[in-house]
Amino acid sequence: MNNKSNELREMRDKELLSAYKKIIKEEFETGNHIDRKRVVKRVIEESHPHFHVSFEHAYKVLSSIRIHGTKNF
Repeated sequence: MNNKSNELREMRDKELLSAYKKIIKEEFETGNHIDRKRVVKRVIEESHPHFHVSFEHAYKVLSSIRIHGTKNF
């Protein structure tokens, strides 16, 4: 992969992370159980990313963030 592809991928993933943080905060504030699939669905439906993201990819990226943290984002 070239550097431009890597940069675009990083931008896309940062947009996902930003939307995820906003929505997970909203879900947490409700006091209800947080359903990760519902959060990912909301990220996809409510955010307006500059890049197309499939549900599967968003779930994979957000699950990785949950497991490994955000140090790479």
